[in-house]
Amino acid sequence: MLRGLLSAQSRLVPSTASPWQFVLQAQLCDEVLKNSDIWRNDYQWSLPVTFLAETQPPTALQWARRRGPGLNHAQLHSLFRKRQIKLFLPATAQIKSISERTQLPEGSQLLFPKQATAGQPASRLKSLSRPDLTTKAAFALAELLRQSVLHKDDELLVINKPAGLAVQGGPKVKMSLDKIMGSALSFGSLEQPRLVHRLDRDASGCLVIARTADSAAWLSQAFAQHATAASNPGAAYKGATVQREYIAVVEKSDHLALNPQGVIKDPLMGPGGSLQPATTLYRMLHSNDAVALMQLTPQTGRKHQLRIHCARALSAPMLGDARYGMTRNDVQRKVLADLNMFNSQIDTAKWQSDQPAGSAYARADQTTADMQDDLEKSSALSVMPLQLHCQTVCLQKPRQQAISVTAEPSQSMQTLMRLFKWRTA
Repeated sequence: MLRGLLSAQSRLVPSTASPWQFVLQAQLCDEVLKNSDIWRNDYQWSLPVTFLAETQPPTALQWARRRGPGLNHAQLHSLFRKRQIKLFLPATAQIKSISERTQLPEGSQLLFPKQATAGQPASRLKSLSRPDLTTKAAFALAELLRQSVLHKDDELLVINKPAGLAVQGGPKVKMSLDKIMGSALSFGSLEQPRLVHRLDRDASGCLVIARTADSAAWLSQAFAQHATAASNPGAAYKGATVQREYIAVVEKSDHLALNPQGVIKDPLMGPGGSLQPATTLYRMLHSNDAVALMQLTPQTGRKHQLRIHCARALSAPMLGDARYGMTRNDVQRKVLADLNMFNSQIDTAKWQSDQPAGSAYARADQTTADMQDDLEKSSALSVMPLQLHCQTVCLQKPRQQAISVTAEPSQSMQTLMRLFKWRTA
């Protein structure tokens, strides 16, 4: 029907017409077709495009992935290449062909040919699979995650990620947050929770999770802008922003004793061996002869940035960091022995938060009660857990009140602070 209508309209302009006449022909075709039922009957319409006014508009490909009919990457590229995905512009009531890189204005809608989407669900919301909680460990971890929620609204969650829990799965990871959060953290929503940033497996603290596709878009943009902020210090940015603050227990060094506060600007190795700008603000909060409690504020978001900056720039590796430090040296052995001795005098059940199901310290089939039983039999640690904790996260959307969330440190860090009689502000 569409082909026939276009063919009929082509007869309105003679074959010898000028280029301007062909432009007029295209506009006339749009005028004729915009009121035709063909667009409603033969095309599936996306939701209207929305985005923060201060951020970049989404491209057609981005919106198709976010609010399209659930087509895979190859299918979308094929439709865009054949110009079969159309754009409806409400301001002019026109429908036109677009490329996948076209930036979409506010309120516009994408049109997908129903013939290409046959067999696909009407919305991505209904096609999301949720992992089954088939093991005791999964049930225990799901309950632990629900108890760890610090903030929940219509757009996002902030949880206090337990130390030892991997954020994303891998070949050697039995249990990870991305596998379990669909069942544990959906809270009745039709949309799947989405990761927008990462936290090291052995670190604990604030982790932001998007609850919708739209919030995932602006949160991802905020974290991406934060990660690369040092690369374009003069660039204007008016979108959502994110700021995180960490605390860490490190080995005390002569350099740190002489420079208890400052800024680290050592670049870090990026993909392909290129150097990437990396900036960290640091301040020593407490210390004794062997170790120190640090406040760390990353101005960029490079992989392992805080761990590398402490170990190399300050010569003060974090306790429990086997990758950039030496967990078996005299300092860490002494602190671990003191920690185990002190821990033997307190309720060992409080160590549960540092040893979730699926971590290196627990069996894969344990329930919360099983973990408790094992901990009561032997509370001594053979290796110091990584002492890195994301204490605070602050999210700011333009013209909206900031969201600031603070997480309690992991149980091992709390015990160290009690052992050394340290307090955080």
